[in-house]
Amino acid sequence: MKKVLLIGGVGAGKSTFRQRLTAAPIEYAKTQALELFGQVVDSPGEYWERRRFWQALQMTSCDVDVVALLLDPTTTARIPAGFASGLSCPVIGVVTKSTLATPQQVETARVRLSQEGIEQVLVVDSISGDGFEAVREVLCPD
Repeated sequence: MKKVLLIGGVGAGKSTFRQRLTAAPIEYAKTQALELFGQVVDSPGEYWERRRFWQALQMTSCDVDVVALLLDPTTTARIPAGFASGLSCPVIGVVTKSTLATPQQVETARVRLSQEGIEQVLVVDSISGDGFEAVREVLCPD
């Protein structure tokens, strides 16, 4: 598996995504600091939401193969303009919680990620596992 950094707002589903990706039990976990789980670096949502922590995300992106920017379509969380271009590796977009959102909310989230220059956007539901075949194709190539 590629080494991946998960970023996104509080409640975006980063830890649940990580648990599904690594076949760990799905359970609530509030991430308090950058945490390494094998090849996955899970970051606190506060690092994304507070500009003063962006440098930590930028520096951590130097040590991974890919960044996954997770966006919860059921919220109006904003994506800072140009943020993805300041990272040191490729960035994929991940729309989470697809079964909780309406099709319009999912599409709006997909468009928002694309407008930030993120070319590859995946849609998943980490609880059910929907969409993880595509995630594994991208992050776990043979």
